[in-house]
Amino acid sequence: MTRQKQLDTQELNAYFTPNTFIIDNPENQPDDTRKPWTQSFYHDNRLCMVVSNEIKATFKQLEESGYVAEKNFRLHVIGFAKAAINLYGVISQDDFVALYNGTNERQTQIRSSH
Repeated sequence: MTRQKQLDTQELNAYFTPNTFIIDNPENQPDDTRKPWTQSFYHDNRLCMVVSNEIKATFKQLEESGYVAEKNFRLHVIGFAKAAINLYGVISQDDFVALYNGTNERQTQIRSSH
């Protein structure tokens, strides 16, 4: 049986959203593995991912802990810093923090490295 045919037959036991394909029943995992695994593929021009329950639970825990929001905030600050450097060339930390805080709802600050 081909891998695509296996996925088609497993759809009845799976939860499908536009961006994820998660096998809820570990018995539907391929015989060659019972460990956490991921697989990605395109179906109807959408990227789909097959993820074990353990990985699904880990990502849910990360999201609920605020990790995803904090990561997105930090990536936003980094992108803002790159834009400021491209615009001004050189900018002090104090000027950057004032510029960032003046244009964004969530504030940042300079932290000591000690």
